[in-house]
Amino acid sequence: MASITFRALIILVLIFSIQIYEVQKFDKLIRLYLTITITTATSERAFSALNRVKNTLRSSMTQSRLSHCLLAHIYKEKLDKIDPNQIMSTFISSNEQRQALFGLMF
Repeated sequence: MASITFRALIILVLIFSIQIYEVQKFDKLIRLYLTITITTATSERAFSALNRVKNTLRSSMTQSRLSHCLLAHIYKEKLDKIDPNQIMSTFISSNEQRQALFGLMF
């Protein structure tokens, strides 16, 4: 246990002793390492979803719309659990103008 904390302390001293430019490169390296998936199953699932979402009928959508459609397709189970009426009532009740406009519906 003491050797682990000693190693961590040595690493921290090394990080603080190097220049800021090198710390920024180290930060970028750590961020890249943390975003790499351990297996390729997640990536393969995403590409399979891409084939289902972007078909010949929807071949000319923007990158932003494609990303949003893929997220909705991949997390469909979680989205099915969300109650849209609760979201609508929260949206309407947050503003007096919305209450006047949409208040008749609820």
